[in-house]
Amino acid sequence: MAIKDVDLGKYKLGWHDSTEGYAFVPKKGLNEEIVREISGMKEEPEWMTKFRLNALKRFEKKPMLEWFAKNMPEIDFDDIYYYLKPTSGEQVDDWDMLPPEIKETYEKLGIPEAERKFLAGATAQYECLRGSTLVWTTGGMRPIKTLEPGDEVFSLNETTRKIVQSHVVNSGCSGEKEVFEITADGRVIGASANHPFLVLRDERKPGRKNRRFAKRWAPVEELEVGDYVAIATDVPEFGEPFMPMRPERPEAAGYPYETSDDLCWWAGVYIGDGYLKHSDGYTTLQFAVDATDTVLVDEIIRVTREQFGIELSLAPDGQRLTARGTAALADWVLLNGLGGKSLTKRIPDWMWWLPLSQRLSFLAGYIDADGHVRDDKTSHDVSLTSANEALLVDAKQLAALCGIDSGRVNRFTSRHPFDRDRTMTGYRLQFSGRFDRIPCRSPRRQARMNRRKFVHAHRSSRGTTFKAQTSEMLGFVRIDCIESVGVE
Repeated sequence: MAIKDVDLGKYKLGWHDSTEGYAFVPKKGLNEEIVREISGMKEEPEWMTKFRLNALKRFEKKPMLEWFAKNMPEIDFDDIYYYLKPTSGEQVDDWDMLPPEIKETYEKLGIPEAERKFLAGATAQYECLRGSTLVWTTGGMRPIKTLEPGDEVFSLNETTRKIVQSHVVNSGCSGEKEVFEITADGRVIGASANHPFLVLRDERKPGRKNRRFAKRWAPVEELEVGDYVAIATDVPEFGEPFMPMRPERPEAAGYPYETSDDLCWWAGVYIGDGYLKHSDGYTTLQFAVDATDTVLVDEIIRVTREQFGIELSLAPDGQRLTARGTAALADWVLLNGLGGKSLTKRIPDWMWWLPLSQRLSFLAGYIDADGHVRDDKTSHDVSLTSANEALLVDAKQLAALCGIDSGRVNRFTSRHPFDRDRTMTGYRLQFSGRFDRIPCRSPRRQARMNRRKFVHAHRSSRGTTFKAQTSEMLGFVRIDCIESVGVE
């Protein structure tokens, strides 16, 4: 907030806030001494002070914008308070608890009563997330800058500690700001210094040994490595079946009218091991399979028959399923966004807003085709490996929308199995948490997935338990890193 202590009679509303009632008022203007003073008052770490001083140097080198100089020729940057610390810097949860001067400001700005009550739960500053930040919506993960009023997203009901469906009321860009990346348990989010996060604070009484955690909203500038920050571990049930497009071929007349668990599982298997083979002007649809997994092979054959009326059979080489007359099915695959080669396939957009059972069935098909479940004494986790990084990112996001945790998509290199002088690059996604809700149909995978003795629900960390502050939809993870990444 910056307040100019001069005659603002030309300002069309004819008013401005005074500097009375503030706990800290620095000198006017902006120089190294004032920046250090402000940073000290805000109790910022040294690296933050240095970043602000570097920003000041860049600001001083930049020329005045022509339109700004033309429209505000009398502005004096040395006659401005660049930071004022309110007497009480705490956030409040009720409109009636706001200081009178802030209520008066809202009144003068003409902010409606309903919006005033909403703003009462936040500091009177512009809190921002990076524009590319992905937000959970009922239509999948979307960059926050693309959201519009009316879009359905997920938010936290703090009373019940449940994630609920909500509608976007409004959104906007507040210009360039310094962005901080917060990394916690494989998750990364970028936000401005004053953007609040729900964290756990140790508020034990003096002399007590045991920790006593309480949930508090804290801005990024107050966060520290080791703090526990809230994450959503599940979302409420939502979604409706999708009506796939059908090719204009007679043999496609009986294709599915809408999605089902079987159809979505089939689509997942195709994403993992299906492909289109073009030869002599004909296109056939085939699946790469492990013939020794007879139950899985039989299930692919059954679902293909019941959904599309096509009888697949094992090829003489024992490594693929194929059939005649699959041109219409190949068209169906392309029409509904399942096409592409191993490096270009993506999860189709319509998959995001399906019912939970269908989203899980798709993941099950993908894992049945391309997944691996470790079977040792210490771990039975599930992983997907692919040369297609974007596809694994899609799978990670879809799993999150199903309440299934996962780590980062990790890159690795290995020697080519047939050419030892050649190096291959691959990517791996590892699932954790409640991945046993994925209904795999391969007995080999399903049996291993159900052998776990412990499921991490983010209700404890490193021997510290905070179960009372969580729910089946809300957990906390430890902040690993906070880093300034410049202005965006």
